[in-house]
Amino acid sequence: MESILDNLIFAGVLGGGLVVWAIVSRLPGPVIALLFLLAVGAVLWILGQIRSRVSVPRVLGQDNERVLGPVAGLSDSRYLPDSYIRGRIINLLDMIAPGGIPIISNRTIEDCEIRGPAFMAPVEHVTMADCGFDGDIESIFIEVAEKRQVIGAVGVKDCVFRRCRFTQIGIVGTREIVAKAKAGFARLARLSE
Repeated sequence: MESILDNLIFAGVLGGGLVVWAIVSRLPGPVIALLFLLAVGAVLWILGQIRSRVSVPRVLGQDNERVLGPVAGLSDSRYLPDSYIRGRIINLLDMIAPGGIPIISNRTIEDCEIRGPAFMAPVEHVTMADCGFDGDIESIFIEVAEKRQVIGAVGVKDCVFRRCRFTQIGIVGTREIVAKAKAGFARLARLSE
């Protein structure tokens, strides 16, 4: 609403200046109207160009909330190609290359909040140190049979997560992977008591 009001005020000031100028110079009415319309159009176009170049999307606010679109990570996805990410709130799906295989690889992510809803499927060499998840151990992990293809999970390979908070993220894996991960979570829970 503010941008519309700004545009109207600016156009009004410019139009008023043109009217004064036209009265002084005694131009015919149709010429004044044409000049007014051209001036308003030019002002609105210039303001639009300035705003599109100046506005920067807010990733982290003072309240550490990310401005998310209606379907975050899908239609409003913003790919993060960085191999090192620190101190941000990100959607897990934002780390997948557009049109690529749903796998996140060769990343170090520290002090981030990683949001879902999504399932991660650790493939190999995944380290999670001092990380927290929503829910209890039984609600986070889903066990799948060996060599079974899992549709809809995001693969994770050669990644390190340090001091991250996972929100609405579950982990899918074989019995061996889930057992190792649960053992790590149990050890972390004992340390925090």
